[in-house]
Amino acid sequence: MKSPLFIFVLFFSHLSFSQTVVSIKNGKVLLDAGSLELSPGDQVLTLDSNNKRRSILQIRQVKGTKATADIVKGQPASGHTLLKPKRKAQAKKESDESSDYPVRYRKQAYGFTGSLAMNTMKIPNFRKSPNTYSLEMTGTNFGVGGFYDYKLTQNISARAHGTLELFDIKSTSGDCANPNVPDCTVQFTQLGGYGTINYQFSPAPYRFWAGAGGGLFVYLSKKSPVLDTEQFFFNSMLMASFGLDYTLNKTTFIPVSFEYQVIPDKEAGVTALVLRAGWGKTF
Repeated sequence: MKSPLFIFVLFFSHLSFSQTVVSIKNGKVLLDAGSLELSPGDQVLTLDSNNKRRSILQIRQVKGTKATADIVKGQPASGHTLLKPKRKAQAKKESDESSDYPVRYRKQAYGFTGSLAMNTMKIPNFRKSPNTYSLEMTGTNFGVGGFYDYKLTQNISARAHGTLELFDIKSTSGDCANPNVPDCTVQFTQLGGYGTINYQFSPAPYRFWAGAGGGLFVYLSKKSPVLDTEQFFFNSMLMASFGLDYTLNKTTFIPVSFEYQVIPDKEAGVTALVLRAGWGKTF
C-alpha cells in the first residue's frame, strides 16, 4: 500500500511540471500544457525562476496536455514556466468590464443642467420720429433644463435639450442714454428646445466633444418699451458648442458645455454665451 507521503510527493511532482517546458530537441520544444488551453498557432511565453521572459514559442501540435512548439524568439530551457498572453480583444473586454470608465458609451443617456448666459441684443434701427437710434443691451441670466442623448456611432451622438430661461437685459449707455429713447430694457421668459450633433474626440473619463445645431424659443411672457412685443411669439436660433462629459462611474457622468448662440434677426439680433453644467445617466 502506498503511503500518503508517497502520494503527496507524486502529486506535487506532477504539479511542478505542469505548464512547463519539458525538453528541447532539434529546435522543437516539448511542453506540458497542464491546465492551459492551447491550439495550433497559439503563442506562449516562457518564464524563468525569476519570472523573467526568456522566449516566445508558437504551438505546432497539441495532444492532450502535451504540445510541441517552434521557437519564435529567445531561448527556452527545461523547467521554464509557460504563460499564454491574452488576445487583445479579450484583454480589452476584461479591462472594460473591470473599469469604472467603459470604453464605449451606452446607446442613450438623460440628465439635468443649470445654465448661466451672457446675452446681448442689438437693435440697429430704433425709430422715434424724426430720429433713428442704435441700441445695444446686455444681461446675465439663468436657466434650468434637461437633455437626452442618443448615440449614432462610436464617436457621434445627438443631443436634444429643453430649457426654461429668463432673458432680462438692459442698457443706460450710448443711445440708450438719450432722453428721447424709452428705457432700454427687455424682459422675456422663454421655453427653448434645441438639438445638436456632437463628435466625441477623447476617451473616458474625460470625454471632450464639439457640436453644432439649432433650436426654437417660445416666449411665455414678454415686456419691453423698445420692442413691439406683440410680434414676438417664437424665434429660431443657431449654435455651436464645445463640452466635456466627465465620467463618474459606469452609468453616471457630469456634463459641462460652453455654447455660442445666435438669433439672426435683422431688427433685434441676439447673441449669447452660455455655460451649462449638471448631472447625467446612461442607460
